[in-house]
Amino acid sequence: MQGAWNEVELILIYGGDGTVHECLNGLKEINPSPVIGVLPGGTANDFSRSLNVPQNIKKLLKR
Repeated sequence: MQGAWNEVELILIYGGDGTVHECLNGLKEINPSPVIGVLPGGTANDFSRSLNVPQNIKKLLKR
């Protein structure tokens, strides 16, 4: 992927498992890869839970 994407250093994804999945699929061709952060915003948030990400946004941001 070309253009301004090679200037992006950080991408935050706010959403549930489906949103995270779609975003990661769309971002996989960015080179160099930016740092990607996941902010849980869905119902189950299996992905973020498997990474031990706090499910409360306030607690997460205090880390």
